[in-house]
Amino acid sequence: MQVYIVTTGVREMSTVGRVYVNTASMPMPFEVHPLEYELLYLRSGRKQFDFPDHPSVELSGGEMIVFHPGRVHGNYEAVQTRSTLDYVLVADPEREDAYPFLSAKERETLARRMHQLPETPFRASKRVRERFESIAELSQDEDLELRAARLRAELILLVMDTLEAAQLAGSDMPEDIAEAISYIRENRAEIPSVGELAAMVHLSESRFKQKFKHVTGVPPMEYVIRMKIGLAQEMLAQTPMSVGRVAQGVGFSSSQHFCVQFKRYTGLTPTQYRKNVRSDQGAQITSIEEYQKKVRVLPEVYGTVE
Repeated sequence: MQVYIVTTGVREMSTVGRVYVNTASMPMPFEVHPLEYELLYLRSGRKQFDFPDHPSVELSGGEMIVFHPGRVHGNYEAVQTRSTLDYVLVADPEREDAYPFLSAKERETLARRMHQLPETPFRASKRVRERFESIAELSQDEDLELRAARLRAELILLVMDTLEAAQLAGSDMPEDIAEAISYIRENRAEIPSVGELAAMVHLSESRFKQKFKHVTGVPPMEYVIRMKIGLAQEMLAQTPMSVGRVAQGVGFSSSQHFCVQFKRYTGLTPTQYRKNVRSDQGAQITSIEEYQKKVRVLPEVYGTVE
């Protein structure tokens, strides 16, 4: 077994680790982190975790689990088999010295959302997997300029992506529909066709449309458009970009079509909406690329449009 542990020097994320089990090994010792969450992603293999006061859980490759502060976890007697896992120790936002770059209200919101994370395995999204890899690389490069700032940025994105992945998993959604929705969310500047989405999850187009609507309550393309409008609302409120640039940024081929769809779903034109809700703070963001780096939008979709 090989273990790589890096102490980052970043208070919000004290430790980053990777564990390779190449051959059968002794059971994992029990451990506890009184003031930190442990975000653990199993890259490959299978892994069992036991708890003194909680039923055991088993992870398969591609899944992750979140251990809350104070949760004792380890393994009583199961031999560890060939596997690879990544983990990070993340400060509880309720700590007064945690996340100084967030406002008190933002820390409160983040703490509430993290406290709601399940302590059962769920599928790690593509973005979560990428964040773990990026954090592992950054943590090992001690000479990297602004390394701590980059680690903090990746940490926030990892936490937000983890919250999204857990929310999607907690909806009891069929795996194929969850995969399609994950793709839509991860490619927000595109508008895939129903046929492309159906092929991606190995369903006929008619079966995919039927199943998607049954699960979400809306047809696939309506779901896509609602996601785009939700992102556009955030961009209009928080950036000074023109309506045309916003339309382009969320994947519409023309401003006219975007404006028609925006009014259909919100009851306002993009300009009217911006006048009502525009944020002074967002005036510093001047490009789509910069916005997408700074802001993570998680619009929800409920019901159908009359």
